[in-house]
Amino acid sequence: MSTSKEIFLKDYKAPEFFIDKTDLTFDIEAERTIVESKLYMRRNGEHENELVLDGVDLKLLELKIDGRLLNEQEYSVGPKTLSIKTSKNEFVLQVKVKINPKNNFSCEGLYKSGDIFCTQNEAQGFRKITYFLDRPDVMSEFTTTLMARKDLFPILLANGNKIEETENDGVLKVVWHDPHPKPSYLFAVVAGDLAKVEDSFTTKSGRVVKLEIFVDHGNEDKCDHAMLSLKYSMKWDEEKFGLEYDLDIYMIVAVDSFNMGAMENKGLNIFNSAYVLAKKETATDANFAGIEAVIGHEYFHNWTGNRVTCRDWFQLTLKEGLTVFRDQEFSSDMLSRPVKRIDDVVMLRRHQFPEDQGPMSHPIQPKSYIEINNFYTATVYEKGAEVIRMIHTLFGESNFRKGMDLYFKRHDGQAVTTDDFVNAMADASGVSLDHFKMWYHQKGTPRLKVTESYDAENKVFELTFEQHAKIDHDGYDCLHMPFHVGLIDSNGKELPIDGKLELNKKRQSFKFESIESRPVVSYNRGFSAPVILQKNSSEKELIHLMAFDGDTFSRYEAAQELYKSELKRFVSAYQCSSEYDASEAFFSAYGKLLGNKDLEEAYLAYALSLPTVKEIDEDYDVYTIEAAHYARERFAKQISDKFKDQFEKIYNSLERKEFDLSAKSMGERSLRQVCLGYLSLQSDEKFFKLAAAQFDKATNMTEEFSALNSLVNNYPEKSDTYSQRFYDKWMDETLVMQKWYALHSGNSHITLEKLDELTKNKAYDKKVPNLLRSLVGGFSMNNHLRFNDPSGEGYKWIADKIIEIDSYNPQVASRLAKSMNHLKRLDEKRKALLAGELSRILDQKLSDDTYEVVNKNLNG
Repeated sequence: MSTSKEIFLKDYKAPEFFIDKTDLTFDIEAERTIVESKLYMRRNGEHENELVLDGVDLKLLELKIDGRLLNEQEYSVGPKTLSIKTSKNEFVLQVKVKINPKNNFSCEGLYKSGDIFCTQNEAQGFRKITYFLDRPDVMSEFTTTLMARKDLFPILLANGNKIEETENDGVLKVVWHDPHPKPSYLFAVVAGDLAKVEDSFTTKSGRVVKLEIFVDHGNEDKCDHAMLSLKYSMKWDEEKFGLEYDLDIYMIVAVDSFNMGAMENKGLNIFNSAYVLAKKETATDANFAGIEAVIGHEYFHNWTGNRVTCRDWFQLTLKEGLTVFRDQEFSSDMLSRPVKRIDDVVMLRRHQFPEDQGPMSHPIQPKSYIEINNFYTATVYEKGAEVIRMIHTLFGESNFRKGMDLYFKRHDGQAVTTDDFVNAMADASGVSLDHFKMWYHQKGTPRLKVTESYDAENKVFELTFEQHAKIDHDGYDCLHMPFHVGLIDSNGKELPIDGKLELNKKRQSFKFESIESRPVVSYNRGFSAPVILQKNSSEKELIHLMAFDGDTFSRYEAAQELYKSELKRFVSAYQCSSEYDASEAFFSAYGKLLGNKDLEEAYLAYALSLPTVKEIDEDYDVYTIEAAHYARERFAKQISDKFKDQFEKIYNSLERKEFDLSAKSMGERSLRQVCLGYLSLQSDEKFFKLAAAQFDKATNMTEEFSALNSLVNNYPEKSDTYSQRFYDKWMDETLVMQKWYALHSGNSHITLEKLDELTKNKAYDKKVPNLLRSLVGGFSMNNHLRFNDPSGEGYKWIADKIIEIDSYNPQVASRLAKSMNHLKRLDEKRKALLAGELSRILDQKLSDDTYEVVNKNLNG
């Protein structure tokens, strides 16, 4: 249970005190750390309230105001606060505390990752370091002094520029100063024995910036891609948005124990090592792309998040949605824009759309929370990015850039709100966004019902849209959005229309004249709006779009809709204990797609792939589970049977000896692995040997791991040897092993006994978040069949893990608990079993993080 209160946006109040300057001194030892702070305080306005500072798990040693030691009657220490009585309007507060990073397993505040001391302070971790006004609208200029034994901690890092380094009697002292005021969540410290990889970047104004990446010794050869991605990011932000880096040094530190992907601390980014370390032998193409995106994302935060930050945590999408949009655009320019767009929408639909339908559904600007860590969500990030993208679509590139320029001009160095951003965009472009702002107050995925009519006599084609959206705001009953369409005639020719529509009424019609015959409509081109479209497209129409649609996203979408239409027939057949064979029309369309040599390989890899079992089930009010699993297996096998010769031919034609990270090469490898996946569904020994040969001969992790994936998933009786060889080869490489754990935990053949065995082997460490996510999260989030076993044992296994993990890492526990958010989508038997496990979790002494999620899963 939890006793914490819900916090509401409507209750926001400005801070009663400000901290203009902060001087911190860390005396770091292996068993304890002493933190001394000198805070230059200023009362905000006329009031006589006590100063209340945030602080958790701190041992207060000393407290002074203007050099005078306070007695116990002048302050009080609570479980989460330090309250100080003072009538002064300006004063210097000195606080001395003791903390124990070695025993801090929450991965918040100052903690130990391996042999490294590092910090994670977003959202509210700084209060585990010292007493402070730990809120984003209190911005302070930080000077940080670090002292430690040089033999144990030869590297001492903090935000800003290094201004002093001395050594005395074996003790290293390093002083850092950040001239840019920042909130405490952007503060960072690192201490340890690390290797350093160096480079530099010359800004557009001619300043030379030192670039440094710090990693564990022995990992220096895995930093090239991260360093190159950083330099590309810096150059891209200058060219695209005119934004130049503002310090003399930019540092990245890679650590194994990290709850998130990375953290944009000013000048000292701390990264999950999964988003820094890569070479072709240990990282897949997806890993390389992820590193480039996350490196870019954290660098872009320097302006959208650091220089301009959030007034409060309800404004989180202000920095995250905007920065995700920026990193998506960066990745699109670096690789393939059409493929990147598909990739982004696939992730949105897999993670954010289900979130919109679940008990944790919330607007991109939440109205309340118990624990803010629970709102680092796909809604705030990915849907937030889609909202920014719609502004970009409505305004065009030029006006969007004007809006960004005005935003930085008005608000540089400030903590602001989403309204401030939207108002700057509107003022710069001269276009009102009053109606558009409803996207910030809307929860759930909007639905658009569309009807078509054709007047053959007058040659007029008409589209009518009806919006269905939940809007928590008076004055509007619908949303304002761009919605792009195209019309394609019976010969496959694109008709010359203005298809860039704007929807701003609950019901709205658009007429297109001089249309000679009824066209086929290409809807929501480029996924111009994050909506669910309700329409009745025929098989013939979808096949026509697959063949002729000039918009790559809509062409992909037509293929996916055709697959889902067939899959629903397979589901129905299973439920009726009958058989179904895919239609000849489908096979004809799929064959043409497979043989189309004009399509980009990466695009074709996406277009040929079926939806996941979970994605199939999302189309049903009540999950079908076994039926969805059966449907996908049988459909994929029929495709494999029909096209095995073509798959084999393409597979062999794409074999390459040289490895590079160009978009084309990555696309070729992706398509080759899709072909291998279909071929491995054949019982023919020939294709088992094909996968085994690829595993044996692979010179890069993309090919080695995809071969292992095919062996484990499709040849369970024969794959143990290959799985063990992989384990023996890579057991000392944590980032490789997390792939191995995820593969096995997500396998539909896995048993709970086998899962338990995996938690006990040598390579597994339950205190490392990456391994927890890959094994425990891999089972609950990616193994739809076994997690939802009708016995309820899958629910019990996850519940046990959540209870255990919550005791030392609430953030990871609460994220795992989100996998139990589908109570209302289950049949009655499973519903009762899952409800029982959720109730059992709630009966424990829980963190706020986990309590909020589990309570909403059960009662929301």
